[in-house]
Amino acid sequence: MAEEQEIMCKLENILEIRNKTIQMQKIKSRLKTEFEALESEEKHLKEYKQEMDLLLQEKMAHVEELRLIHADINVMESTIKQSENDLNKLLETTRRLHDEYKPLKEHVDTYFEKQKAEWQKEPHEPAIPESLAAAAAAAQQLQVSRKQDARQTATFRQQPPPMKACLSCHQQIHRNAPICPLCKAKSRSRNPKKPKRETRRIKQKAEWQKEPHEPAIPESLAAAAAAAQQLQVSRKQDARQTATFRQQPPPMKACLSCHQQIHRNAPICPLCKAKSRSRNPKKPKRKPDEYLTDCA
Repeated sequence: MAEEQEIMCKLENILEIRNKTIQMQKIKSRLKTEFEALESEEKHLKEYKQEMDLLLQEKMAHVEELRLIHADINVMESTIKQSENDLNKLLETTRRLHDEYKPLKEHVDTYFEKQKAEWQKEPHEPAIPESLAAAAAAAQQLQVSRKQDARQTATFRQQPPPMKACLSCHQQIHRNAPICPLCKAKSRSRNPKKPKRETRRIKQKAEWQKEPHEPAIPESLAAAAAAAQQLQVSRKQDARQTATFRQQPPPMKACLSCHQQIHRNAPICPLCKAKSRSRNPKKPKRKPDEYLTDCA
């Protein structure tokens, strides 16, 4: 009986161990499935975190773009306000200058009308009389003829005598000499017709010497000619000045946006409303401290 009880106890222990083993196997299998689920969940969590980081980066990029867009909007608003202020200032200055220009223009127009009426009634610059113009032309012609005569007499006096070579000794002698003064040989002319020209020239020289000297131009006549010439020059200069004053166009430049011609000092194009900027902006002056640092 004691052995049977011992065997029964052993069998009960074995049954309990078997039940425990089966329970352990079930728990192990569940643990394995749970562990696999845990690993897969960790992988999914990592992917979710990566996607979250990408979404956050995209969000920050959009936020940066929005910030830049808002900054550009603020800059454009400040530029528009400054442009409107400049436009208002320019309108005020142009209105003020127009108000100053209008009475001046009216005064100048009235002055010109009065001067024109006075010039029509009593000409400020009298016409040159025919006698004075004829005297000036005669004086000028007389001076030109005197210069020509002085040149002719100078060339005639400075011209050397005509020479020729002796046929015997081959020395230079006067062309009209009948005998060579060195070898005493009779000289024969190669061109016998040339003495006629010499006689003509001698006769012309004698006539020039016989002619009376031309009288000098009187001082009153020379002064009248100079006054008439100066009057003509002043008239031409006045006509040119009035023509340039009336025909001078305003300074213009091309708009950088619509390429239309606008005033050179216009801050905004009146057609496309674009802000006009100079192609050659003034460079800021360098400070002496910066210049010293560059030199160092």
